[in-house]
Amino acid sequence: MKRRTLLKIIGAFIALEAASCALLYFTNTVPNAPMPDPMPAYHTWDNATNTLALTPNTTLTYAELLAELRRTGQASLSAVLDVELSMHNTPLTEVGLAINESGLRASEVVPNADLTVLLLSDSTAFGLMQNRTYADFLQKYLNKNIPQLSIQILNASVPSHTTKDVVDRLPTFATLKPDVVAVYLGINDLYHTPPTTYGLPTFTLRLVGKFAPQLNQLADTGVLKTLAGWRMQFETPQSIKNLTKIAKFFNKTGAKVVFITPAMLVDTPQQTPDFSHDKIAQSLPQWTQNPQLLGLYNRRLTQAMVALAPKLGADVIHASDWLAITVENQRAFYDNVHLTSTGADAFSQFLASGLRNTLENVYLEKQAKAAAAAEAESEAQ
Repeated sequence: MKRRTLLKIIGAFIALEAASCALLYFTNTVPNAPMPDPMPAYHTWDNATNTLALTPNTTLTYAELLAELRRTGQASLSAVLDVELSMHNTPLTEVGLAINESGLRASEVVPNADLTVLLLSDSTAFGLMQNRTYADFLQKYLNKNIPQLSIQILNASVPSHTTKDVVDRLPTFATLKPDVVAVYLGINDLYHTPPTTYGLPTFTLRLVGKFAPQLNQLADTGVLKTLAGWRMQFETPQSIKNLTKIAKFFNKTGAKVVFITPAMLVDTPQQTPDFSHDKIAQSLPQWTQNPQLLGLYNRRLTQAMVALAPKLGADVIHASDWLAITVENQRAFYDNVHLTSTGADAFSQFLASGLRNTLENVYLEKQAKAAAAAEAESEAQ
């Protein structure tokens, strides 16, 4: 009798675990970025797609931008911008943020460009905290590395964007007709969507933890941390589904996709306690206060992106390679994911080198297609 009762209890436990595991798997999706409250002047809400976008034809001086950051409660960004402005002796009357009529962060206009590169990202590449954006830095280094080509960089990055936001806005981005699409996404997904397998010892308790996030903090120490880390090694982050949709969409338009794996201070091999630890501790997600677990999940995303790329004909630029060669990484970051102007310059130089072969190959293919089309037209006549 006791044995039968014990088996029933074990069976019920296993059934509950299986049901919780399945429910977590199907409900643990990447969300859209929520509407900011209050809404910064440079943000707008796209009712057609229910996503955040940039307000077209918006120009703010640095003084106005600082006031806007303070008004909307973004004190940390305001403090960083203050530091950046003082380092570069930038007058507050200069234009600090310009969004063009297409709702893109304004960048250098290249007439009759040979190639157009679309940069899809979030606040990391938006460039709010720098005097110049990733697009400007990339433009500089691509002009240096590939002087024979004129390349237009379009910065379609939007602060807070997740991969889900970009998927919902794909038709809008397609109208820009890019030749190459550089995708630097997934960081907000990691921060807002905890791993399905992460957390307390059972999936049932993990399910409870979705509604009471503070319970998940129990997994940050001891045996539970080891168990959470072990489980996480076998999970594919939810953002991979959306990255697949993004790549397939642009493949149909004829654009070449390049995945850029996320760069995080927590993953840098050169860290010093006086710089890195404080910056990381101040910018961890709600689901964990353990930097090692966040770093592990980011590495899982990187591995999944690298495995996905050849299946979709995409190229990959490994941010981990840049982290390994960058001296004094802690000075390149002002928190775990955002780069200082110095860091953005250095990372953009690395990206430009990584994009060189892709751009040259795409240009050759574009020229070959144009020549074949012209020959076919000539024969038809």
